[in-house]
Amino acid sequence: MIKVLIAEDEMLVRIGLKNSVDWQKFGMRVVADVSNGQLAWEAVQRERPDLVLTDIKMPVMDGIELITKMKDNGARAKFVILTAHEEFGLVRKALQLGVKDYILKLKMSIEEIEQLLERLGKEIDAEAGSGSDAGAVYTENAVVRKQSLMKDFLFSGRYSETEFAALAAKLNVRVRPERIVMAVMAIGKYERIETKLKDRHGSLVRFTVLNILDEVIGDSGQGEAFHEKDERYILVFGFEEEADDRRIYETVEEKIGQMRQVIKTYLGSTPVFGVSSIGRDYASMGRLYRECASLLEPLYFSGNESIVRQGNEAPQSTADRCRSQLRSMLAELGGADGRYRREMASDIDWLDGVREIKKDQIESLLIKWIHWPILHLEGYRSGADARALACVRRIHGCATLEDAIETFVSYLDELMREYSDAPRLSREIAEAVSYMERHYSEAITLQQVAEIVFMSPNYFSSLFKKELHISFVEYLNGIRIERAKELLVQTFIKSYEVAERVGYADESYFGRMFKKATGMSPNAYRRRCVVHAQAHRHTDAEEVR
Repeated sequence: MIKVLIAEDEMLVRIGLKNSVDWQKFGMRVVADVSNGQLAWEAVQRERPDLVLTDIKMPVMDGIELITKMKDNGARAKFVILTAHEEFGLVRKALQLGVKDYILKLKMSIEEIEQLLERLGKEIDAEAGSGSDAGAVYTENAVVRKQSLMKDFLFSGRYSETEFAALAAKLNVRVRPERIVMAVMAIGKYERIETKLKDRHGSLVRFTVLNILDEVIGDSGQGEAFHEKDERYILVFGFEEEADDRRIYETVEEKIGQMRQVIKTYLGSTPVFGVSSIGRDYASMGRLYRECASLLEPLYFSGNESIVRQGNEAPQSTADRCRSQLRSMLAELGGADGRYRREMASDIDWLDGVREIKKDQIESLLIKWIHWPILHLEGYRSGADARALACVRRIHGCATLEDAIETFVSYLDELMREYSDAPRLSREIAEAVSYMERHYSEAITLQQVAEIVFMSPNYFSSLFKKELHISFVEYLNGIRIERAKELLVQTFIKSYEVAERVGYADESYFGRMFKKATGMSPNAYRRRCVVHAQAHRHTDAEEVR
């Protein structure tokens, strides 16, 4: 039985991971789950685990120190780190220590975690059988073994160039070491593809895309394709020493063109590609990967252009192109009132003073515009918050600004159609709803709001229910519960703090209202979201595993 240690200071993450995985299925048993590195070190000495899942940031002793201490004392355990998006600088440092992989605490699905555990279990069993962990060839299928080898070489530094070459030959990796070109491909509209394929966890999308890529590359025997993360894939091409630069790039761009066409035809998305310069050996692959990954940032703004090669970037600046696309969108935008247009125009004008526009700046603007109608449109109906949050997730998953604009415009059109079709509220009730949306965290009462809109409490209560088909208290609770759900998913603050932030002085009453609305307690809701939350998404090209 493989012994597993979980070290994670966030109790809900630790408990969720321990109880959501069928460890026995992988021949594993959790021998200890602890809240800091010092307790983990004590458990290591006592239990001698084979697999350690550890957070990086922990009190007393952090994950990096724990891993280093174990390695210094001869431990041969496998390590997987638990991390959040903002910790990727530390992730890279941990991977350099030989850590096998990482789990994004708020993103990775149970299916993906189990796939990782299955792979590591086979590695541990194989090494136990051979008595050595050097150059072990595992019993997984060839595709998984090749992908593991490539990721370990590129991101963790587990193998030297000589070791990688030997294993690549053994696994029949179709990349010659003489002249190498790499590309990183990002697929836009990724969530829509998952929905189209009814793929909750992305495994079917990955399988489909890798089949397409392998079909295109495989007939020449000159390259391999690997899934990196989320919507991104790595392509590696190898050529003979005598191949000239022009012919190499012609071949690569021909293959990429075929991939684009097939993916566009079958999945309805045009992927973008960053293509590296030409390397001379396997040792150059890390540099080549960084080159082509860095090109995805300007490709976000590239419009119809979807391939950029190192040293051959488009002459038009990303800032100019971005401003042009946003102004074109605003000119064609239907359904937005004058205030909304002025707000958006002002934001776009602000970009005139920005020399180098980044993807995250544009995403922030789009997210601001997504939420503007919720805050300002009179008669706006509660419940569209969920639609806005779904749109935000899709925006984060867009590979190009063109995709992001299309996503935003579709959201706005749908929202405006619903708004225009809905019965309009009276001025007083619209004003009351707006006040409740802004002050839900305070101890507001029906009488207080009635006075603000100059009505008697009885008449206000009657009119409110007549126009919204829901009572004042029910509507206020609905606002508060929606905000509470956001805090439970997006933060790790305690349940009583969530209650206070959304306007409940009594935590028990908050718990009852939350369970009435969702069918579960606040902590159960958070556990479910921690385990099942889906992707999203982006990290800096320099901060990848």
